[in-house]
Amino acid sequence: MNALWGSALPLLLAMAYTWRLRNRRRDTESLTTIYQVAYLTGGPDRVSDTAVVGGLERRAIRLDGSGVLHRTSARSADPFVLAVVNTLPKASAARVRDPLRRSEPMRSLRAELLAGGLAVPEGRLRRVWRAAVVAQLVLVVIGAAVFLRALVLTGQAVTSAGIATVVATAALVIAVRSDQAHRRIWATKAGARASGDPCLADGATGAVALNGLGAHPDRRSARLLTLAAPSTRGRAQVTVSGPGDGITDVVDCSPG
Repeated sequence: MNALWGSALPLLLAMAYTWRLRNRRRDTESLTTIYQVAYLTGGPDRVSDTAVVGGLERRAIRLDGSGVLHRTSARSADPFVLAVVNTLPKASAARVRDPLRRSEPMRSLRAELLAGGLAVPEGRLRRVWRAAVVAQLVLVVIGAAVFLRALVLTGQAVTSAGIATVVATAALVIAVRSDQAHRRIWATKAGARASGDPCLADGATGAVALNGLGAHPDRRSARLLTLAAPSTRGRAQVTVSGPGDGITDVVDCSPG
């Protein structure tokens, strides 16, 4: 029995550690900004997307017919919108994300949510699950080696070694899937409950904060904001039609 528990020990330890992180005591009464909601729902990239939409609403940013953002003469006091504007004159919404991850407003937001018990330390959580996957893989290899040795040399203890190997393999599969799932977890359970408050998540910024750029209520804007950035291997071909009003009908003719 001890051998069976040991075969899944890395998975069990990772699960216990995750439970501890996600059940931290909440020290913040309630959320106060849409960026807190965005971070807890989708992490830094969702905050970046929300800031882009906020900049468009404040007319500090202009979106052209090929999905490229441009700064305007309007000024905003919103630090996240300012951080987006500073990445321009020309960039797509997706390319704004990387510089915003390293921006001071993003670091301050993350620190505030961690201190309030609303966000999980995602880097630590991901390292734990990565280590669990590696450890489970090692146990599978060891279990298979022991099983084959017992089978070839003695013909004994084959059943126990085989069961332990099966358990280790099943735990490895669970660990791999959990590792992938936890890459999308940013909030503690308290943070997840707080981010469901509908008072902050209204309008286009609220829709994007909760569900990403594709949820923008204006479907034309959603399509423009989510156009794939052109690459050297498969450059996006965009056909634009309609009046030159800054946002026009777009047909994405890129492969796939």
